[in-house]
Amino acid sequence: MAYAQDWGKVFNKATPVFTTDIRELTKREKTAGAVLRRVLEPAQTPIDVLTALVAIDKISLAGGSPKEKAALPANVKLFQAGFKKLTVEVQKYVQELDEIMKTPVTVTDPRNQHPLPTPLKTVCPDTYRQLKILHTEIAAIRDRAENALLFAQNAAKRDQIEDAKDKAKSKVVGDSTEAQAKVAAISEAAALKIFVMGFATAFKSAMSKGAAVIQKIKASPDVATYNEQMNGGARDISQNLLNLIKLRATPKYKGSTLAKKIPDPAALGYDVRITPFAHGDLRRLPDGTSPAQVKAALEQFTALYKAIAVSYKDVLSGKYK
Repeated sequence: MAYAQDWGKVFNKATPVFTTDIRELTKREKTAGAVLRRVLEPAQTPIDVLTALVAIDKISLAGGSPKEKAALPANVKLFQAGFKKLTVEVQKYVQELDEIMKTPVTVTDPRNQHPLPTPLKTVCPDTYRQLKILHTEIAAIRDRAENALLFAQNAAKRDQIEDAKDKAKSKVVGDSTEAQAKVAAISEAAALKIFVMGFATAFKSAMSKGAAVIQKIKASPDVATYNEQMNGGARDISQNLLNLIKLRATPKYKGSTLAKKIPDPAALGYDVRITPFAHGDLRRLPDGTSPAQVKAALEQFTALYKAIAVSYKDVLSGKYK
């Protein structure tokens, strides 16, 4: 799954920014530069996180071939143990990042030359942004790994659903409009069963990915970065919301927790509002789009993202699964 590689791409962009800010601050104020170097050290040495990522990268959760299916139960157990270790290390690292971002740096107040504890965001905004990116990206990778684990754990159930779907479809006779509708209904019912099994972790993973996308575009609000990141930033969120709408419209699931307890995306207008970012003209902006226009599009997506996060906080917190 290349978890370590994906983390490396983000981490390797952050470290030069840290180095530059430490050097430039040290030139202006030696003591403040030394403090910044010390404060940033935990962010620059996530050895345990990387070790945990490399460990789960070595475990295959593929289940396509007979050989892979035979190995899957043992691999799931190995991955589960590795994921538990990853979760512990990610939690530690995220806490360290939170502490760093809250730590003020004392610099000289230009108004009176007195020492002035100043938020890191003010002293070194580029470093602060990279810390936010690291924070959201490692959370997104951890949630992606959890989603992959659950998908593998549900492989046998998923195969049973698919087998039942194929048998039901084979009993449909003819190629009439009515027959095609029956086949489509059978396929849709199977898809919803599979969706219900993994909705919470899939939705959490999609939202974590969206949070990371927001931070990356904030760091580089140009059209190339926007198009690269937004291309997949909203699509998974949109798919989960659309599946939830389908679920609520299916009589079999009207009494389920998902249908009864979780807000209706259609009633809140989320399905319409996210479509431009997932499949429409805001998924990819035209070449030549100005930074101001990029920022405006991102602000629109960010506001929508925050609204969705509030509406589905019980899903994201694990209360409803």
